[in-house]
Amino acid sequence: MTRNAFHYAQEPYLWESVYQLAAMERDPDQHRDLLMQAQTAMLQRAQVLELGFGSDLECAALEAAADNVRKMKLKIQGDGLGKYT
Repeated sequence: MTRNAFHYAQEPYLWESVYQLAAMERDPDQHRDLLMQAQTAMLQRAQVLELGFGSDLECAALEAAADNVRKMKLKIQGDGLGKYT
């Protein structure tokens, strides 16, 4: 695991801070970058949660946030601002 992966994976709800920044960002380039960072943080934390380290409440919050990130990414693609790599 990389240093960032460990950082996100071991801290409950740290992914949520990155997600909230992404959700509030209005600059298209920054928004896109923050969405990717949020997605990475959420995936790293989800891997830990799959092992049983975390709460049901956090799992539910992570699932809802992941759905919102997906919707935001689709909106950006629909706006013609580019696809993610």
